[in-house]
Amino acid sequence: MKIKIDKNKLIEKFIQINGIIVHLVGIAKIEDHFELVTIHYDETFDPQNHHSHFNGRTNRSLMKREGVKELRNPIEHIHMVIIGQTEFTVKQSQTSFIGSHDENCMKILDAFKTHGWKHTNLDVDNLDKMAMSRYRLEGSISELVINQDDIIRFTKRPTSVSYLVERPMRLHIGDDYPEKMTFTSKETHESHWVQIHRVHLIDVRAEMAGAFDNPVIKKQMTPDQIEKARLDFEKEFSNVCPKGMLLPVVEYECEEDISLQFYTTDFLDSIPPKNSSGMGFIVGSDQPKGKHGYKLKATIIQEPVSADTEYIDAELFKYSVMIKESEIVI
Repeated sequence: MKIKIDKNKLIEKFIQINGIIVHLVGIAKIEDHFELVTIHYDETFDPQNHHSHFNGRTNRSLMKREGVKELRNPIEHIHMVIIGQTEFTVKQSQTSFIGSHDENCMKILDAFKTHGWKHTNLDVDNLDKMAMSRYRLEGSISELVINQDDIIRFTKRPTSVSYLVERPMRLHIGDDYPEKMTFTSKETHESHWVQIHRVHLIDVRAEMAGAFDNPVIKKQMTPDQIEKARLDFEKEFSNVCPKGMLLPVVEYECEEDISLQFYTTDFLDSIPPKNSSGMGFIVGSDQPKGKHGYKLKATIIQEPVSADTEYIDAELFKYSVMIKESEIVI
């Protein structure tokens, strides 16, 4: 799709973040709205691995994205841009791989070059290691004057970052977990703790049957709609958990901003079927706090087991940390 570009405002600033060079190109009116345009360049990026072949890989290697080098964007999850003293809300953003010679990316670059963009320290004839990010801005832009000494701030919304652990453990069904356990990030080598409260099995079908019989649901949906939703759920859930099987739940206590992901070792080391599927579940604990005074959390292991299961060979595979709002200043 061809796009219309005009009213360009040049910025021509750049910064290096975690080894990636980010160029702030400028602001352009694209169609009926204004967008801040940036280009990021990653010297370590290998375009040959950008679209890797995943056939034959295990769930573990797929989730670790082994052999895949992403073209990273260090300025993401942005909800506000401040140029000088003027604030703009970011309504949406998108990133395109320039190495594929995306027509719209090339047109935007040409429009800025026409308006005098000198692309200092940026080899625009070698696009294979570059991507373009566009941030749609809301605010008073038409009268904005950009001075080269203006400070530009990107405010990042709170977001979750995951770290690999791969710590094997045998999870016994029950609540016999008297001691804390430590685990370490393979990327940052930071250590954290977890206190498992209990591991138990739940019958999700029985839980959902109760949900469909909820009087609130019956007021919001017709009997036909409820029955269709019930049948749709059963069809999807049967691919996750056959009838007569249960799903394990791990209740645990740890630092407030951390959540854990457990998988069985068999699942991690197996090759996923071509038409594999999954469902999202939200579970909680019956008690608000654990023995150390922290909120009790719960997570489902989406591997069905029989009702007489006594233990599960699993791994604490990853943990996620909620990063609070932060700023990037250029």
